[in-house]
Amino acid sequence: THQTTMGSAYDGLLVKFGGNGTGVRAPYYGGDGYEYLEDVVVGPRNRVYICGSTYSTNNISTAGSYQPTLAGTNGWSDAFMAVFDSNGIRQYGTYYGGNHIDWADGLAYGNGRVYMAGVTRSSGIATTGAHQTSLSGNANAFLVSFDLDSFLYIKEPLPDVVLCGGDTLVIPYEVTKPFRSGNTFNIELSNSSGSF
Repeated sequence: THQTTMGSAYDGLLVKFGGNGTGVRAPYYGGDGYEYLEDVVVGPRNRVYICGSTYSTNNISTAGSYQPTLAGTNGWSDAFMAVFDSNGIRQYGTYYGGNHIDWADGLAYGNGRVYMAGVTRSSGIATTGAHQTSLSGNANAFLVSFDLDSFLYIKEPLPDVVLCGGDTLVIPYEVTKPFRSGNTFNIELSNSSGSF
């Protein structure tokens, strides 16, 4: 489990229930400030995606994240998004926001992307080519997508091949996007009965 104790007076709490309704695991999510958990979705491989708002300066982002530090100044919050595996271990976490108040209250998952929606009063958080690139009025909605998963697929059906020890087999494949550094993949081949 990611975090077994509270980081402050208000942390997010993510509970996984077993088939009989009993809590199986319940990691907290938060740091030295307040966290408000607003939405949760389950994606492929039973990964759990959460979002909300945070005032914490620690324990929210992971190394190499989109935004590794809290940008809200003068006590303002940032939105956050985090990913957990089915065992409650955090895989990824990031802040999302600017110098004013930002919060997220909706998530969706599709085609290897996580979409997060919320409200911002910060300027300068839009990316190049966005529908609206500057803050208009007092507060605006935002929609951001995170490209988190790479999928590997075999390009064409492979013919049946008889291999002998020491033979080399080349399998043409493509990926939906480059793997992050440090990621690996393994392929296991089976015979017609499914044995390895």
